[in-house]
Amino acid sequence: MRLIGRSALLVLCILSAVWAYKVNYETRSIKREIQDLEYEIKIVLNRIDLLKAEWAFLNRPKRLASLVDENFEALKLVPITKEHFYDYSNFNSKFLQN
Repeated sequence: MRLIGRSALLVLCILSAVWAYKVNYETRSIKREIQDLEYEIKIVLNRIDLLKAEWAFLNRPKRLASLVDENFEALKLVPITKEHFYDYSNFNSKFLQN
């Protein structure tokens, strides 16, 4: 009887050690995945910051004005005035019904 009890206890001890090793290994694997994802997120956020800075640099009003001046003949860009907008009170209502 003692032999069966001790054998069962030994088997349970071995099974718990195997289970603990498995959980430890899975935890380390998941932790490594999390670190990899955090690193990728950091890279993407740095890239976003760089693109925002580049966008701000490219959209400086002075630069855009010089581009408009350089390409005026091809683009025919002019400042927006109220004449560029249509008064919809005069719009024919039959177009709105379709």
